[in-house]
Amino acid sequence: MKKIVIEIPATTTNLGPGFDCLGMAFNLYNIIEIEPGDYKDFPLTAEGEGSHELKDSSSNLVLAGYQKIFDIVGKEPISARFRQINRIPFSRGLGSSAAAYLGGLAGANHLLGNPLTLQELIELAVKKEKHPDNVVPAAVGGFTIACLTSQGTAWIKLSHPRIPSILAAVPELPMKTSESRAILPDNIPFRDAVANLGRTALLVAALAEGRWDLLATAMEDKLHQPYRDTDDGLIAQCVREAREAGAYGTALSGSGSTILSFLPEGNQEVGPALIKIFQSRGIPVKLVSLALVNEGLKIREEN
Repeated sequence: MKKIVIEIPATTTNLGPGFDCLGMAFNLYNIIEIEPGDYKDFPLTAEGEGSHELKDSSSNLVLAGYQKIFDIVGKEPISARFRQINRIPFSRGLGSSAAAYLGGLAGANHLLGNPLTLQELIELAVKKEKHPDNVVPAAVGGFTIACLTSQGTAWIKLSHPRIPSILAAVPELPMKTSESRAILPDNIPFRDAVANLGRTALLVAALAEGRWDLLATAMEDKLHQPYRDTDDGLIAQCVREAREAGAYGTALSGSGSTILSFLPEGNQEVGPALIKIFQSRGIPVKLVSLALVNEGLKIREEN
C-alpha cells in the first residue's frame, strides 16, 4: 500500500459572539504521513508545534482517530508508521486538536477504501471534540456555520464570503480548551444572550456582504470572552487597542490564547500594538498573517 499524506488546515472559531457555531479555515496546515508496513506498536515521530507532547501513543489524537475507524468497521488496524509535521500552534485556539483527530480518522478511512462519508467523519470528530465549530471548517474549508441537532451536525459553508486581511497574535501562553471552558458559567443573563444573537447574525451578514465597517460591533461578545479574561483584562485590552490601531474587529480565537484581528489591507499598526501589550506583561508573542482557504482536509498518495 502507498504512503498517504493528509493536510488539515488551522481553524478559528467564535470570532467573538458566534460561540461554538462559527468557524473559519486558514492557510496554515498540519501534515500527517501514514506509511503502511510491517511495524510494531504504530511508531510515530512528531515535528514542529507541540511535538514534545505528541509522542505518547496512548494520548496521541492522530492515533486515536486512526484506531477509531477500525473499531467502527470491525477490523484490525493496518500496521503503519506515522509522521506528524505540525505548523498549527498547539493549544492556542487554532484547531490543533480537531486537525489531529480528524486527520487520523480520514487517514484510516482512506486506507480502507472510504467506507465512511465525509459527514460521518465529521460526526465522529464532533463527538470527540464535543462541539462542531473547529471540526467543520477543518473538514470542508471556508467560513462555516454549524450547530448540533438531535440528528447530528447541521452545517453550511458560505459560497463567497468577503474576508479582509487576517492577523493572529500567538502568545507563548498555552490554553487547553477543557480548562478554558471550565471557566464559563452555567447560566448567563438573558440580555447577554440577546446581545450575542444579534451580533452573531450581524457578523455572518457583514462577512457575506463585505460590510467590514460593521465588524467592530459584530465581533463584540458577552458569552465567553469576559469570563475568560482572567489575566487582568488582557483580552479586553487587545480588542480595544487593536481597534484603536485600525483593526476592523478583534476577538479571542477559539478558547485562546491567540488574538485574531481583521485588518484593512496594508495596516502596519495593529501588529506592533499587540506585541507591545504582551511584552508589557512579559509574555513572548509572534505574529502570523493568515488567509481564508476554501478547501479543507486533503489526502494524497505517494510512492
